[in-house]
Amino acid sequence: MAYIQGNSVPSANIGVLDKLIATRHEIAQIMGCKSYAEFAVNPNMASSPDVVMSFLLEMSEMVRPNAEKVVASYFPLQQCIEGLRVLVESLFGVTFRSVPLIPGESWHPDVLKMSLYHPEEGDLGYLYLDLSLRTGKYPGCAHFAIKGGRRISETEYQLPKIIAGEIVVGVGAFVLGRDLWNSHVVALVCNFSTVRLNHWEVETLFHEFGHALHSLLSRTDYQHFSGTRVVLDLAETPSNLFEYYAWDYRVLKTFARHYSTGEVIPEKLVESMRGAKKMFAATELQRQCFAATIWEKICEDDPLSLATGSSLRTRFLQHGGAKDPTFLLNDVVGDGILRYRDGGIVPDITSLCREMDLLQG
Repeated sequence: MAYIQGNSVPSANIGVLDKLIATRHEIAQIMGCKSYAEFAVNPNMASSPDVVMSFLLEMSEMVRPNAEKVVASYFPLQQCIEGLRVLVESLFGVTFRSVPLIPGESWHPDVLKMSLYHPEEGDLGYLYLDLSLRTGKYPGCAHFAIKGGRRISETEYQLPKIIAGEIVVGVGAFVLGRDLWNSHVVALVCNFSTVRLNHWEVETLFHEFGHALHSLLSRTDYQHFSGTRVVLDLAETPSNLFEYYAWDYRVLKTFARHYSTGEVIPEKLVESMRGAKKMFAATELQRQCFAATIWEKICEDDPLSLATGSSLRTRFLQHGGAKDPTFLLNDVVGDGILRYRDGGIVPDITSLCREMDLLQG
C-alpha cells in the first residue's frame, strides 16, 4: 500500500524530495564534501564531479545523433534466450539447464528457473528469468542478486536448497576440486511487451545477462564482494561488454532467425544496423568505454571462443569486488584501458573512438 500511494501521487512527494535534497547536501558537508555530487562520486575511480564532467564534455564533442532501424522479425524471444545459451556454452563451457519450480517458489507462473551447469564444477548458480510485461510488475529491466556466493572450505562445493520459495543452505555438498563455495541465485527481470524483440530490447537482454553472469561466475571469499558488488563505474563493464555480443554478426547468426521463415538474419541487415549505431554515437555516452577496450583487445578476434571466456572469467568476472578495479582492468587487457586525470581515473577512449571512426589521421 505504501508503494502504491508513493507512486500514485507524485505531487505529494515534492516536499519529501526537497527535504531529501537538503539532507543529502547536509550529509555531504558533514563528510567534508562541497556537494552531494562530490560525495557520491568520491568512492568511484573518477573521484570528483570535475573529472566526470570533463570526460562527458570530451565525449559530447565527438558524437552526432542519428536513428537506429531494427527488424524485430529476426528476434523471437525464445530464440534470444537460445542466444544466451550459445554464449555461455561457447565462452565458458557451461550450459543452461531448466529446473522445475517447487510449489510456492515462483512469484508468477511466467517465471523460468535455470541452473548454470559446468561439466566439471557442477552447478555454478541459479537464474530466474521473468521477461514478459504484465500489470503490476516491477517496471523496466534489471538484474537482482537474490543470494551472493562465498567460499565455504577448501574441498567442497555446497548448493542451496529452495523450500517454499525460501533459499536456504543445502544439506548436501558437491566436490569441486579444492574449492567449496556457497552458490549464487540471481533474477533477471525485463518487461518485453511482445514475443518478438526489437534490437534495442535484444541489447538490453544481453546487457542484463552480463550482470547476471558477473554474479553467477563470481568466486569470492565473502558474499559482500561477490558479483556486481564493486565500485559503481566498474559494475556496468561486464553488462556493457555483453552488449557487443548483441551486435556481432558471428553471434547473431547463431540464433537470430526470422520467426516465420527460419531465415538467418542477413549480414547486410546487421551491417546497416551497425552503421546506424555509429551515426547515433551519442548513445555511447550511456555505456562505459572500459567495455570497448576489453572487446577490442580480448573478444573481437574470436568472441565465442573458450579462450576468450576463460580470460574474462578468471581475470575479471570471478573476482567481483574483492580486488582493486584498476588491477582487474589492467590484468584483463594490459595497458591502455585507464587514464589518470586530476587524481581520478577515467576510461581510455581510444578503442571506442576507433570503433566509431572518430580518430583523426
